[in-house]
Amino acid sequence: MLFDRAMSKPREERSLFLRDSCGDDHLLHQNILSLIEAADDAHLLVEAEQNDPRVGEEISFPGGGWRLEEWLGAGGSGAVYRGVRLNGGETDDPPQAAIKILNNRTSDRSRVDRFRAEVELLRKINHPGVVKILDTSFDHRVMDRTDPWIAFELVEGAAWITETLVCEADGDPAWSEPSRESSHTPMSLLLQACDIMSSVHATGIVHRDLKPGNLIVDPDGNVHVIDFGIAKLTEFIPDATTNIGLRGKDDPGIGTPAYMAPEQVDPSLGPISSRTDVHALGVIAFRMLAGRPPFEIGDNILAAAQAVRHVPPANICLFLPELPVAIAAVIERALEKSPDRRQADAGGFASELRSAIAGGDDEKPHRSSIMGGIAIGILVSLTVLWSWIASSGSTIDRASIMVPDDISTIQAAIDLVADGGVIMVRPGTYRENLDFGMGKDRNFGLISTDGPTVTVIDGAGRERSVVFIGNGFDDRTSIEGFTITGGQTGSRSPDGFRVGGGLYLRNNSVSVVDCRLIENRSTFGGNLYSKHFSGGIHQCVFSGGQANAEGGNAFLFRGDSNIQGSRFTGGFTTGDGGGIKVASGCHTLEHCVITDNVSDRGGGVFFVEFDWDPAELQILDSLVIGNTAFDGGGILTQRSDQGPVIQETILFGNKPNAISGPTSALASHENRDCWGDLDGNGVVDATELDLLLQNWGEHESRQAGDFDGDDRTDGRDLALLLDQWGSCPE
Repeated sequence: MLFDRAMSKPREERSLFLRDSCGDDHLLHQNILSLIEAADDAHLLVEAEQNDPRVGEEISFPGGGWRLEEWLGAGGSGAVYRGVRLNGGETDDPPQAAIKILNNRTSDRSRVDRFRAEVELLRKINHPGVVKILDTSFDHRVMDRTDPWIAFELVEGAAWITETLVCEADGDPAWSEPSRESSHTPMSLLLQACDIMSSVHATGIVHRDLKPGNLIVDPDGNVHVIDFGIAKLTEFIPDATTNIGLRGKDDPGIGTPAYMAPEQVDPSLGPISSRTDVHALGVIAFRMLAGRPPFEIGDNILAAAQAVRHVPPANICLFLPELPVAIAAVIERALEKSPDRRQADAGGFASELRSAIAGGDDEKPHRSSIMGGIAIGILVSLTVLWSWIASSGSTIDRASIMVPDDISTIQAAIDLVADGGVIMVRPGTYRENLDFGMGKDRNFGLISTDGPTVTVIDGAGRERSVVFIGNGFDDRTSIEGFTITGGQTGSRSPDGFRVGGGLYLRNNSVSVVDCRLIENRSTFGGNLYSKHFSGGIHQCVFSGGQANAEGGNAFLFRGDSNIQGSRFTGGFTTGDGGGIKVASGCHTLEHCVITDNVSDRGGGVFFVEFDWDPAELQILDSLVIGNTAFDGGGILTQRSDQGPVIQETILFGNKPNAISGPTSALASHENRDCWGDLDGNGVVDATELDLLLQNWGEHESRQAGDFDGDDRTDGRDLALLLDQWGSCPE
């Protein structure tokens, strides 16, 4: 790797090596430099802790000074010491301070500018929860010292917010605010931190390095935010007169990997903003409540950056099953990869958490996607407006709506339909993106009157799924008989790494029936992305999907889905799973055809099991044929001892091989050396044709098993398949 090769060079040769290696790719050059800088800082921190020579030194200037008494710790820009004021000072001045000194080995002009920036930014903030600056080298003409320093108020006896011993008095759960003032819960401490950061965001400042070590709690339970060393002043503040030269500069790769937002490692996702801090607060919230991080971040810096950009967070409810769904949804929103799907700032995050804790109507999560980032007041206003339109001069029964006879758009009908209602859609092409929102206490049917060949939903907007169905809907909600096309999400700018170009199913158990998802594109799951989805997908076609990263036609992430009688064909991705990628969860594919898909690994199906998740994939009575990959043309399994359970499924014509990875589960097949022998009698003959036709039936439209291309499935197609497969060995 380029980073590893650069790190192997002497420090003075790295810049020249990267300039030659990166060529005209300036962004790559900058990112690698940032990673090297972070690695060097980590090395310097270890050195600083061991027998620090500065302990005992004095910082003197006319009228006063400081003596360094004790090494306290270190940050990316230098070390921090306990300092005692010399000459007594003013009577109201604290006698001690935390003194941060810029390391002389990293004191180039840009570092000094950033150090000065920390002073200027902190002096714009007036909040008791933000440590105050008492003194700085920039306030004096210090002739005997070249290293800049800042003296902060010292918080005695402080601990990291994740290490604080909380008192759960009166049985207060971890996610509640305490029932009495003298007690503290993890949530109450987190909300304190959010309130402090809300004031910081109001001044136009983004911290950029929120983590437990920078949120400290004093013995009285008061939270303090520290270390604004890489903070940024946003451009929209009208009185921003700072001359530090860093306003609006995002510095890719700067921060702590485990708490960084995706836009901190990939600037094409959007600018650094208050939403960047919201992501970090979401990671901290997850860790404080679940006792573990939402992402598995290793020591390799580049791998960590990839995890921040691509890996979805774990499901917090797996580790804290009693956590209210409304609170989990607020934290999940804060961890969205796309900035505009998160809460706008720390105040918004805190407000949603408090509403979720309080319960009632206010606990419902905000709708994302189509309404992402818009205030809840606008949502209420729109709901009132639609209700007024429906009740004044309209005869619409909200339990039954016909589109376009009653309402011209499908989205308007979705916003109006009552619980248990149905929306019937007449033939036509509807150029809109549909957002079902969150489905608590409201389920309905969206059904075309004449089926998918004549009823089309064509995505009107970029960077949004054509259809998004969010939390809470159960199997009483269904979408039936549509072609879904025109979706394109995750084109890297401005909202890259969204998922599900055609259909995005998140935390629900709806039914999707007789739908065709055609040539949609996304970063993950070109035609379909499902996350914690436990519903059913029946008699659907997924064709021509493209994924920039993984899951050409479909990406199933955790959940417990049942997919029957569906076809996955012509999917393409440069990553894993041309047809389908399955990442943990318990999923069943039955009577399905997975054909003509292409990917790097797992041309037909790529199955990966995460260590902390239950995982089972069953492929039953299906065809996996004609798929192509560099490894595992048919099915590839990774990080699983068992692999998928495959029963009475034919794998044929996949290149370079039918199955790669663990195959011990295949032993349950009655005759695993002869995949065409469906009845297990050791011979491939006419009885196999009967079994196949019983499972799939004959169809007069192009369906599963149409191998001769005459737009129907019949005995000739299946005979052709079995003839090419050949008889079982004697």
